[in-house]
Amino acid sequence: MHRLYVFGCIVSAACAHQIPRLADPATRDVEVYAAVLDSMFAPRTISRYSRIAVVESTEVFKRENTTALIESLVKVSGVDTTAARDLAARSYEPHSLKGIASLRLRMPVLLLGHSSLDPLPRPNPDKYWTAFYEKFPGTNGLISLSAVGYSADGNRGVLMVDVGCGGLCGNGYIVVVTREGDGWRIAHIENTWVS
Repeated sequence: MHRLYVFGCIVSAACAHQIPRLADPATRDVEVYAAVLDSMFAPRTISRYSRIAVVESTEVFKRENTTALIESLVKVSGVDTTAARDLAARSYEPHSLKGIASLRLRMPVLLLGHSSLDPLPRPNPDKYWTAFYEKFPGTNGLISLSAVGYSADGNRGVLMVDVGCGGLCGNGYIVVVTREGDGWRIAHIENTWVS
């Protein structure tokens, strides 16, 4: 009986060793956001911009739009149904992005919330952006991030990124990331809208 117990412990330990352990979701999200912000928005050369402005919480999507959201995501190269459904499920309520404020990127991140953005003159886009750049000099617009959806193995993710930079200046993207070693890199970017 003792041998059977020892054998069971050895088999159990060997199997447990083979099960991939996924990072804490909040930590994993911050790592993905770091890769996306640094790759897409922090210039590699000297720039007139000195910081990246990001909305302080993730975008929220309505539950009634879930099917359309998933259908649009799975059309993108590298996005599977699991990742698309995960992004949708994690997007019904906002999630704080406080963790990205302390990231060591090529350019510092400025998190902006409603208290900073609501006083700006919304009805007139030109006045809004003039006021925005006066209040937040050195930024290159305002970035909104969705939650990140992950594949079943946790090695591929997808998120949506919106950038506003003026009355007729902005872009929306679906960004696919892959885990490589200890970090994440962008595998594919699909432009979804342009203003």
